[in-house]
Amino acid sequence: MLRHRATKKGNAAMSDTQDEDRLQLIRETAYGLWEQEGYPEGREHEFWLRAEKIVDGEAEVDAESADSFPASDAPSFNP
Repeated sequence: MLRHRATKKGNAAMSDTQDEDRLQLIRETAYGLWEQEGYPEGREHEFWLRAEKIVDGEAEVDAESADSFPASDAPSFNP
């Protein structure tokens, strides 16, 4: 059984699975941003917030970034 809860945006219902998928996409996006910036330390919160905006469709992405990091092809973590 799927449980629903209100999100921060507009009290729209989002299933736990959708929320987990969104969080995973934010993680992968934030990692990609961190990677592109050269792995700086101490800026985790900045990358997380930027990734949230990208995933939620609120960010304006310049042409260079769009070509190098398409939203449909998030980076994978390969240690």
